[in-house]
Amino acid sequence: MIAESKPTLGQAWIDGMVVLSWADILHDAANHPHEGNVILHEMAHILDAEDGRFDGTPLFDDSSQGAEWARILKRDFDRQRAAYDAGTDGPLNDYAGTNRGEFFAVATEAFFCEPVRLRAELPDLYEQMRQFFRQDRAAGRSFSPGDGT
Repeated sequence: MIAESKPTLGQAWIDGMVVLSWADILHDAANHPHEGNVILHEMAHILDAEDGRFDGTPLFDDSSQGAEWARILKRDFDRQRAAYDAGTDGPLNDYAGTNRGEFFAVATEAFFCEPVRLRAELPDLYEQMRQFFRQDRAAGRSFSPGDGT
């Protein structure tokens, strides 16, 4: 079990309220992309909570994406947890192993801040996030629903 607590850089509440540390926003702006991003992290929680739960599963425009998302999320989260429990580095930072909601938030940070690394480490998760966010961050492009990508 993840025992360490993360300093409060930000909070996202189920009702949509977000509280962010200004010092950490400034830090992230100066150190992007290698140390994550508190704004992206907390906004991912808001997307996740649209269905009323922080569970790593946001609402999808295309309902057919849900089953594949759930399969990949479970597999990659379990991989993250196993690495942490073994004392080794997982594909994402250790905080991603806290729970599925945090896994989604940390993966969102990686998708926007280090997309090439995320695509290399977790290609199926990267593909799901590419579809969800309608952007291919590793290729540097965005797309619209129905444009064939």
